Order: sequence, then structure tokens, then C-alpha cells
Amino acid sequence: MNTQVLSQSFTQKLRACYALTKPRVVSLIVFTAVIGMFLATPGV
Repeated sequence: MNTQVLSQSFTQKLRACYALTKPRVVSLIVFTAVIGMFLATPGV
């Protein structure tokens, strides 16, 4: 049985880590929170 070790470069690891943070989803959450803050303030 052959076992191959896959080595990744630093940039590939960095890209994978960046993809795990899901920046699009996080930006949507922040945007929604900011809109909610503005709508929740009295007198607006």
C-alpha cells in the first residue's frame, strides 16, 4: 500500500485559512448588524 504525503505551499495554506473565515458571510453579518443598530436608535 502506498501512502503519499501531500505538501502544500505557504500560499496554499494561507488561501485555505482565508477561505475558512468565510469573508463574504462575515461582511454580510457586520452589514446587517450596522443596519440594525441604526434602525434601533430612538428618534430615527
